[in-house]
Amino acid sequence: MQHPEPSIASTPNAPRRPLAKIVRLAILLLIVIPLVGFFLIVGLVVVVAVAAIALVLWVFRIFVRTPRRMAEASNDGRENVRVIDRR
Repeated sequence: MQHPEPSIASTPNAPRRPLAKIVRLAILLLIVIPLVGFFLIVGLVVVVAVAAIALVLWVFRIFVRTPRRMAEASNDGRENVRVIDRR
């Protein structure tokens, strides 16, 4: 005796499957994608800020003088110049 195959409509999970896919897609679109975008934007802002600070420090490095450079700049040949070493 041959058993008839159950139709798709008679299976218990048939009406819930498309709804579950839609809910999963909605969660993905409403939560995950904005979070990923937010963290990408925050990461980009941090990278740009660090690059801007590095550029400013690189441009104005001439004006930032270490104690050794100040001592070398003030030493005009005299032997008794005291070099301050802050290590």
